[in-house]
Amino acid sequence: MKYLLILLCFSFSSLSGQTVYTKPSNAIISWSSKKELTWNDFQGKIDPNIVANALTSYKIEIIPQNVQVDEQDRIQGYERLTVVTHFYKKQSWTTTFHDPIVLKHEQLHFDIAELYARKIRLRFSKLKSKKEARFSEYWNAYNQLWKACRMYQKQFDHETNHGRELQLNIIWEERIKQGLEMLSEFE
Repeated sequence: MKYLLILLCFSFSSLSGQTVYTKPSNAIISWSSKKELTWNDFQGKIDPNIVANALTSYKIEIIPQNVQVDEQDRIQGYERLTVVTHFYKKQSWTTTFHDPIVLKHEQLHFDIAELYARKIRLRFSKLKSKKEARFSEYWNAYNQLWKACRMYQKQFDHETNHGRELQLNIIWEERIKQGLEMLSEFE
């Protein structure tokens, strides 16, 4: 049987479709409403080419990471597809370890990533309810919302002047919180 190879978020294997999600390493934090970031989580080397007080490295990852796709673009076990939001400690850094306002701003970046992960989970749920098994449908949904997430992140930074506009940061915090609550079913 011929398998398609997709490099970005999926890897394919000839193993059985029973791929188990493994917990991230100590260098990765999965988003949780029970844990907020601390400055100790920012362990990366400061990038001298970026003018900023901090940088949050995150990713919305599709799991399971090992799935099989046949010649007709159908995913074996499509019902198990979902996404997780990860924060990468070794790629995230800060120049300030004492500013709670900057830390809150960086937490909001991570929260925005989770907001879009929930939107992806919702979209995947709709595809699954229609018994959609085509890889291209899930991949297109993921890509569309990943691009929207990046645009929303840029808008957040632009409107808050990277967190320097405190009142706007508070407005955004409430907006993001409401978005997460509206999609709480998809946490």
